[in-house]
Order: sequence, then C-alpha cells, then structure tokens
Amino acid sequence: VSNPPTKEALESFWGGLLGKQSKHNDRAKWLEVEKESVKDVVEPHWEEISNEELQVVIKSFKNWKSPGPDKVHNYWFKHLPALHSVLRQATSDAL
Repeated sequence: VSNPPTKEALESFWGGLLGKQSKHNDRAKWLEVEKESVKDVVEPHWEEISNEELQVVIKSFKNWKSPGPDKVHNYWFKHLPALHSVLRQATSDAL
C-alpha cells in the first residue's frame, strides 16, 4: 500500500459500523426456528493429535510443494523433527 489511511480516517470509517451499540431483537421468530433446527446436533469432542498421527500426515507431504503463509517448505517439516512437537501442539490447540 503506497498511501495508507490515517488513524483518524480509519476511525471515521469504521467507527460508525463498529462503535455504535445497538439493541437486537432477541425474541425474533427466526432465532427460535434456528435453535429448534440445531437442538439435536451434538458438539464434537476433539482429542489431541498423537505423534503417530502427525508422522503419518507429515510423511504424506510433498517436499517442494508451494509453502503456505509460514513460507516453510514441507521438506523442512519432514527433516526437522524438532518442529514436530510444536506443530502437533499448535494443531491440537486450533482444534
């Protein structure tokens, strides 16, 4: 971005949308319809990812596939086992 907006311009733009307190109709009919439609849905229970599960997934990675936002190629995940515990914990925490 060659010319970013000023703090004041951002506050002026977003303040009207995010800064206003508004009262919502918590008795709207559609809310009851939605609550009824999901009443039998069971929330899944997520268990931590095991080291073995992580190893299986990492082995399936293609080495030089284009990296994601972290800019780390899969090759390094395979060959730097010190990353495995951090990756496993971060993935488990995200679940």
